[in-house]
Amino acid sequence: MTITNQQIEKILAGSQTFSNLGFCMLVMHLRMKYAGNPSPVILVECAEEVRKFLNKTTVSMDADFATIQRL
Repeated sequence: MTITNQQIEKILAGSQTFSNLGFCMLVMHLRMKYAGNPSPVILVECAEEVRKFLNKTTVSMDADFATIQRL
């Protein structure tokens, strides 16, 4: 599963909803973090957190991964 930084940036700047509650909570937290400091360094940090979460929950995240791929 590969998610680009561009897709992560769209997630952070967007208002998409996801079916996995844990992922929703993570995204909400990262959106606030990124909104406070939309620097490339913060984007990379957020991207790493998203990738780490998705790698741990690949099976249960199939529907959300499909949503991300359409971005």
